[in-house]
This record gives sequence, structure tokens and C-alpha cells, in this order.
Amino acid sequence: MRIRYERSSTPTSSYGYCLFREQTTPTYLQILDIEVFDSTQVVIPPPQVEALPLPLPQALASGPLLQAFHVGQGMCSLIIRGDMGILMDCGAGTPIKRPAYTSGAITNELATTVANVAVLAAVISHADSDHWRLLDWDAALAAQVQVIAIPSGIGMLAFTSPALALQVVGIGDCSLPLGAGAHLDLLRTQPSVSDPNGCALVAHLYTDTVRALLPGDYVYARFATDGNPGIQGLLTQTFDAVVAPHHGCKASAHNVPAASVPGRSQAFFSAGDHGGYRHPRFDALHAHSAQDFRIINDRTARHVWSHVLLP
Repeated sequence: MRIRYERSSTPTSSYGYCLFREQTTPTYLQILDIEVFDSTQVVIPPPQVEALPLPLPQALASGPLLQAFHVGQGMCSLIIRGDMGILMDCGAGTPIKRPAYTSGAITNELATTVANVAVLAAVISHADSDHWRLLDWDAALAAQVQVIAIPSGIGMLAFTSPALALQVVGIGDCSLPLGAGAHLDLLRTQPSVSDPNGCALVAHLYTDTVRALLPGDYVYARFATDGNPGIQGLLTQTFDAVVAPHHGCKASAHNVPAASVPGRSQAFFSAGDHGGYRHPRFDALHAHSAQDFRIINDRTARHVWSHVLLP
């Protein structure tokens, strides 16, 4: 697609922001012409690594802390182990809006939490911007992140920006030891049907006693036909916490895993009040409740609040 435009001195319905810059006001545009054409251009994937290039975590007896954040129609969770943090997605969506976020008009518990982390990485489950746009909105957060891991074998146009390109790596299956019997497994999908949500990383955080599943937008029903045995194997597990896939869309109501501790295990729905998507759907909420999960759902939250999922 090629778009011809002129900058407008007055507000219009077309506007944009420069990615990964301290820009709090939009640039308004007057669209002159849109040309749609087939393009053979591809975004070159970043260098691939076998494991997240992070230092060994502090030797602590306790397990990791897993927090999920209410970010509207987006996804953002954080694993904390000592002075190290790993963001599992870093996005937001309605009703969390850029002007309110960047102006400091809302409570931001993500910012106050990562301020206490010395080493910070981000794992982006797939390319949709509602999984990474906080790195665009928040220059301080982006500067703190030392490595950004995306699914192996793909390029994300936004992450070719000089502001972030040197921090971006591709990653496939890997297991990151977190100490005290804790591990974070990243599993690269091998979907039976190729689509944007299927080109992803599924995350499995576990210790000797608890498990959490963070599948991004990859719904449970796709696990059974995925070519990665590690993803197929998740179907036989029970979980103490799940971040419901794809914001609790209708498809996420199928093949929901069982809760490890009925009534105490938590299902976190990261969804907003977008009138078109209408997430989370009743079917998804009911299906997780039927599997004995305690439902965490605050789709109208207008502040970035944290919620502890583990321990």
C-alpha cells in the first residue's frame, strides 16, 4: 500500500505518531491518494539466539513473582525474579489511551514496578501492536529494556527502527532457568494453519509446585494440531494461572485447561471495552469458570493496575 498525504495544520480524522519517540501530540494528515498493490518486499528477521541473553537470576529460595496488568485491549505481564524482570508482552489498548498514558494522567503500576528492576527483558508473543505498543508510548520503558525477543523466523517492521533494532532478537524453543526449580519455557508455534496469530511464542512458567500459561493470542484449540510437541503437551497440564488467549475471544472458550486448585487458580482476562471486539466474550468467561478458575476481569479499568497471579 502506498499513501500520498500532506500535513494538516488543523485536526483531521487521519493522524499518526513517529514510532519510539517522545511525541505526545499527533501529526494530522490530509490523505490525497491510496494505492494498493502487491509487494514482494519482506522484513528481514533479526538475528536468532538460542536463549535469552540474560544474567543468571539471584539465588533465591522463593519462586518467581508473576503479575498481569490491566491494560485494556492489550496484553502485558511481568515475571520478577530477584532484580531481574521479563515482560511477557508490553501492549495496551482501549480504554487505555496514549494521551492519558504519556501525560501521567492515569495510575501506572507497571512503571512503578519496573523501576525496581535492574535487568529487564521483553518477550513479544506476536506482531500485533496491542502486544508491544507501550514500548512505543513509553521511551523510558523502552530504554530500560535490554533485549526484546520476538518469534524466530519473522521480521516485525516496527522493530527495525534504529531506536530498538539492536535490542531485538528472534527466538525459538528455549528454557530459561530462574532458580529454585523455576523455569520459563518459550515455545515457538508450528501452526497447522498459518495466520498472524499463529506466528507466535507460547510461554509456560513453572516451578515444582505451580504452573502458569501465557499463550498470547494463540487459542487453546490450536494446541492439539500444532507441530510443536511441547505445545501439544500443555493440553495435559493443569494451571495455577492463565492469561486467557486473545483477550477472551469466542474461540478461547474451547479446550480450556483445568485449574490446578479449583476456585483458587486464576484466569486473567486482558480485555478492554472496545465496542467492536466486545471482549471478553461470555462463552470464554463461562468456559474458564467451568474449569474451576477464578475469573479476573476488569475491562473498563482506565488505569494500569497490577494483579498478582503467582505465587
